[in-house]
Amino acid sequence: MIMFWNRKEVFIGNSLQEFNETRNILVFNGIKYKYRIVDNSGSGGLRRTGNFG
Repeated sequence: MIMFWNRKEVFIGNSLQEFNETRNILVFNGIKYKYRIVDNSGSGGLRRTGNFG
């Protein structure tokens, strides 16, 4: 389980390609991760979250 005290931010950015590369590195090395995507392009506050592991 990923708890707030043992998490580190490894990617913050706007590039989907760089996000996918970072995520693939984590998967390849067996590192559990969580992610949050915020869409600022539309009205309202659409936010998507997910986790792995």
